[in-house]
Amino acid sequence: YSIPPERIETLRYTHSHHLESTASILYDVSVYFQDNMIAFNLETRKLSIEFDQADKDQVHRKLILTENYTPFPVKSFQIYYEKTKHIIKLLNKSARISNKLELQTYKRFSASYKKVGVYLILEKVLRTMEFPCLLSNRVTGEMTLHLSDVNSFEVLAYIMDAHDLTFLTLDGSCLIKPINQ
Repeated sequence: YSIPPERIETLRYTHSHHLESTASILYDVSVYFQDNMIAFNLETRKLSIEFDQADKDQVHRKLILTENYTPFPVKSFQIYYEKTKHIIKLLNKSARISNKLELQTYKRFSASYKKVGVYLILEKVLRTMEFPCLLSNRVTGEMTLHLSDVNSFEVLAYIMDAHDLTFLTLDGSCLIKPINQ
């Protein structure tokens, strides 16, 4: 079910969240307004907040003022990080990813999960891309995402960046693993 864009602008969000994770609240808001998003490292931070007939901008302003996170728009979705991420580094990373996106066409990816394992999502992204790369069993962590028809390479690149993962290639094989292991 899809709401026409002109109707989304008039939508009003009314909901009371009690001791829910910031990631879960951002997920609910994104689903309601049909926005694509990924939240990194916000699953354990609990928050109680109420919205009464708030439009999308009001919801996000109130969340940013209440909770300590950084919203970062990329080409096909919004990313939410802990405030500890440096904007200059994010901008540089985003520019490098955008350049790679322009050079090649990648398959589209859709998924919607609250508090899901990074390993599981990476498996799904790699399968969508038909990219023959293995995942280390040391790939851990959780994330929350709501994505519909977005570029699979972009998803892979930002997940790897947020979770400090790298490619290891040896004898024609590929492995995604934590940088420090």
